[in-house]
Amino acid sequence: MLLGKKLAVSIISLIIFVPFMFSITHARSVYVITDWASTVKVYDIQVDQIVEQATAKNLADHGGAVGLALDPGSEMLFVTYEGSNIIEMVNAKTMIFEETRG
Repeated sequence: MLLGKKLAVSIISLIIFVPFMFSITHARSVYVITDWASTVKVYDIQVDQIVEQATAKNLADHGGAVGLALDPGSEMLFVTYEGSNIIEMVNAKTMIFEETRG
């Protein structure tokens, strides 16, 4: 009887803890304004390093990008500029310019 309880506890422990041993790590990204010319880059945050993934293309210089916002649902990155009402939209997955508003 005692052996059966120990076996049951061991099996339950394996069922609970084994999935944590093989957990899936999802990639995380960070979007950065890298210079005064409004260059936006995306970096992949890995376990032991940060790797550059892409650079946004076709962004106009409307006085220097100062803000970024990401809508995860639409995968759209919004770039705002100092001293203007311009908002540029960039596809966060492809880093390709989509549209200018303002």
